[in-house]
Amino acid sequence: MNRPKLKLKQDNFDKAVFYSGITALFIQLIITILNYNSLPEIIPTHYNFAGEADDFGNKNSILVLPIISLVLFSAMNFLKGYPHLLNYTVKITPENAEKQYRNGQKLLNVMATIMTFTFLFITYSQVENATNASTKLPNNFITYFTFIVFAVIIYFFIKSQLNR
Repeated sequence: MNRPKLKLKQDNFDKAVFYSGITALFIQLIITILNYNSLPEIIPTHYNFAGEADDFGNKNSILVLPIISLVLFSAMNFLKGYPHLLNYTVKITPENAEKQYRNGQKLLNVMATIMTFTFLFITYSQVENATNASTKLPNNFITYFTFIVFAVIIYFFIKSQLNR
């Protein structure tokens, strides 16, 4: 793979999305820490497609979500620094490299932040469910999440095709 290696600066959109993700990470951590002691010993740990809890575990499992969120956010943002290593749907040439790399970086940035907000929402819902003895995520959460993820992927795919 002989692709050009470019160092691209983030624009204001990229910075805003990144810092939104950082903010979501901190809020998720704060929610987890502030509510940990008030959680019952057994809490919902997994939800099916209908948003109903289908597995339960020790309250320590609430700590897993912020860790996964941090790892995913960090890994995706780390990869942004190496756009020449990403997979693209078009052949990368010196002429289109900058546009394709920017598009790839933006996709990773937006997806990382969407994942972080999703884990924040799940953490918040998990705390609410555990403290209010409920076992259900809000209606249609999985549907909305899936739609948003696919919409973002399709948007960046089309943008990539237009920037051949």
